[in-house]
Amino acid sequence: DEKAGVLWVCASASGGRNGAPFVGETALKAFNLKDASLKASYAFPGNGLCNDIAVAKGGTVYAADTTLARVLRLKKGATALDVFAADPMLLATADGLALLDDGNLYVNSVGQGTLNRIDINKDGSAGKITKRLALIDGQNVVYCQHVLEGFTGRFPLGHHATLAMPEAQ
Repeated sequence: DEKAGVLWVCASASGGRNGAPFVGETALKAFNLKDASLKASYAFPGNGLCNDIAVAKGGTVYAADTTLARVLRLKKGATALDVFAADPMLLATADGLALLDDGNLYVNSVGQGTLNRIDINKDGSAGKITKRLALIDGQNVVYCQHVLEGFTGRFPLGHHATLAMPEAQ
């Protein structure tokens, strides 16, 4: 974030696999670009795995939490992260983040191979999450866009249509 003179860094706790305890703290860290000094550290509520960071034009910082299926937010001037969006299905394995010119946040799900758009409302809150999929070279499936809104609870995300069956060898 050159405008603010800050290098944002993900620092994640280790452990947690197969019931092992977590060691350390998962946090979003801010370093001074001029002298590399630590300016601040913002703990992830409940730990998690910080995987990617995106900074909005207005200074709000978003961080992907891969293991807890959420995107955290640090509003400009805030002293703690808050949960911007969370969804155990749509944001499972949230990975890469991108803020595009349309004003929305895009979240890659590394484990699901999906791309989700989170609308950012005028007041800065998260709007609906739209699941978007694509064609992948070498695969015989159609990946469709799903707009999921206006409901609660668990639901199936759907199936992929088969265009053609591979020839038997």
